[in-house]
Order: sequence, then C-alpha cells, then structure tokens
Amino acid sequence: MIGVEELKSTCLQEKYYIYGNGNVGTRLLKCFREFGYDKCFLGFIVSGYIEDSSTENVYSVFDISLDKGAIVLIAVHDIYVDEIVENIKKVGFKRWEWIYPVMFELEHGIPEKTDVQVSVKLLVSKMDFVYMLAVYFLTIDEVCGNNTIGIRCHERMLSQETNMITAQKRTKAFCDSIKERGNNHSYSHIKVNQDMNYCFDGNHRMMTAYYFKERFVFCDLYRANEARKSAMRPIFGKTEKEVFETHAEGEAILITNTMRKLKKANDE
Repeated sequence: MIGVEELKSTCLQEKYYIYGNGNVGTRLLKCFREFGYDKCFLGFIVSGYIEDSSTENVYSVFDISLDKGAIVLIAVHDIYVDEIVENIKKVGFKRWEWIYPVMFELEHGIPEKTDVQVSVKLLVSKMDFVYMLAVYFLTIDEVCGNNTIGIRCHERMLSQETNMITAQKRTKAFCDSIKERGNNHSYSHIKVNQDMNYCFDGNHRMMTAYYFKERFVFCDLYRANEARKSAMRPIFGKTEKEVFETHAEGEAILITNTMRKLKKANDE
C-alpha cells in the first residue's frame, strides 16, 4: 500500500486519474489542490458510461481516450476495490493504488499518538456526533433482533453523503461484520482528535465495542481538522430537535432516547 509521502511525490511528477468522484474522490482532489499537487490530474474515472458528454473531467472507465500510462488512484470504500481493479485491468491500465487508507493522514496529518488505550464508555460519552452513534447503536441492535428501524436509518444517514446504492452496500457490510463478530474483530486504530470528542474513522468499531460491552479500544490521536468536522456536522451531528424534524415520530423517539443514553455512557 502506498504511503502519504510516496503518494504526494507521485502526484507531483506523474499523470494520474482519480477513480470515483463521490465523497472520497472529491475530498482527495480537494487535499491535492490545497497542497498544489493537482497539476498532473487528468480527471475522474467512474464505472459505466457517461450519458452527459458535457460533464467536465469525468470519464467512463471504457472511454478509449483515457491515457493508459497514467496511474489510477482508487478513491472508494473497500467494498468496491476488487471490482474496480478488475475494470481498470480489463481496459489496459497497469498501475493503480487504493488510497482510502491514507486519506486520513492527508486530511489530518500524522497521528500525535498511536495505540492509546481508552475506556469505551468514556470515549462514547465524550463524542460530539452522538446522533450518528445512536444510529450505529440501533443498527447493531436491529441485527441482534431488538428493533426494526436501525438499518433503514443507517442507510438514510449515509445516503446524505453518497448515493443510496452505496449507502445500502456499506450498511450491509456493517451488518455482516456484526454477524461475523468474534473472528479476530479489531478495536484498534480508531482515529480521533486529541480532545477525543470527534472520531473520523472507526465509529462503527467503537460502537460495536460499546454494544458488546468491551472495556477498552485503542485510538490514534490526531490534531483536529475543524473544517472537515464542520462539513460533517449537518449529516452526523443532528440535535434532538433536528432528529424530530427529519424522522418519523417513532424513529425520533427511539433515536433521541438512545442519544441521551450514550451521553451518559460513562455513568453506567
């Protein structure tokens, strides 16, 4: 897997495409533009065909005009990687890198500390985006047979930063991980800011640990990227009032009750 410094060096010197123009791909290009690494950017690649030929800088993977000598940076979640690698190999690309694992260092820098043991209850109680954690909790709870709203709320929440098809696939992957829990399930490398009130990678694992009453998780502590946190707040940081404005009453009652419980997690 490519590291951050090698990625930066590559993109300064070599032509590249970004495969995926969704949330991850656009964040990647934003980082590169801030660093001045976008001079060799050739465009976004997407699966399928482009119906609107006027779409600027977005190309179908089947477009014969693509420069096959360029490197392809795969900017998607892991559930799509194998399919995308097959696509780009079929059309003639020889070089590619999956960059999602290094996105967090691009956005937040290198961690100040790694593998810090933290009480799960303390960590959950300190988190700002408690609405998101409540939806994760209720999703796990539905997989365990205790409610009927968690999964659809999870899908709807994720669909606000991506499309519904991707949201459903990511939700299914989360649910499958719950069913398979116990097979070397990892509660390490949960990425949080130094105040431990904002988790930008590992929320699913943190809530799985909390739900199943694990005592500790292991966190990597980063300086906060306040711009990124602010961008996420409208989706993942809803207040109780906003929950009632955006959910059916039955859902809202269950979500807000769960939010209150999570804020008091360290008192349990």
